[in-house]
Amino acid sequence: MSKDRIVAPLLIICVLLLPPLMAEGPFSRNDSLGQGPFAKMSMLYERTFLRLDVLTLEIYFGPDEASQIERLAAGAQLTPALADSIADLALQAQNAEIHVQFKRDVSKNKFLRGARENAGRAREAGLIEKEFYEEICRQLPIWYSFMNGRGILEGDEMFHQIKGDTLRSVYRGTDGKILMDQTQFGEQRRLAVLGSYLVKKSDFREGLIESLFAY
Repeated sequence: MSKDRIVAPLLIICVLLLPPLMAEGPFSRNDSLGQGPFAKMSMLYERTFLRLDVLTLEIYFGPDEASQIERLAAGAQLTPALADSIADLALQAQNAEIHVQFKRDVSKNKFLRGARENAGRAREAGLIEKEFYEEICRQLPIWYSFMNGRGILEGDEMFHQIKGDTLRSVYRGTDGKILMDQTQFGEQRRLAVLGSYLVKKSDFREGLIESLFAY
């Protein structure tokens, strides 16, 4: 059993961090987020073989994290080694916001399967303990019970706010209704969310890191 305190659901899926808080986001404005191109990673995730848009993902970092990323990436050519260094740095972020917007309807079962796979990748990378991963898998159907008979609808959004080892997760329906608003505590919770997007086997890591070099 993990030492981390399970207070509520851990939203582990593809996600984006909002800019110095997007005005329409659910959190109060966070002026502590960084500015400039190295404060943000973003991407569009799609099913390659069908060319179907699935979601958009953005991650916004605090000024300290953004400055460290800039020192690594500014004026550099992207290489596998540099990608590893950027990902390692981003994984340790303690001031970040994430925003995911779904571009297609998704069934609850498919969503939960993806959540387990994402948590599994973080586990394989050594970011979270086996017991913590197993606890996540047990709790997922409870955490996402609001999806029963609904699933994910096109236009739904997920938000994460990371402040130290405190994680606040919000799920907002396409109609603007807040379906989940939970706060959790523990280093592994932060690492599980960030790891879902940034470990080597993640479907999102490559696109997120490449976005830093698109300017």
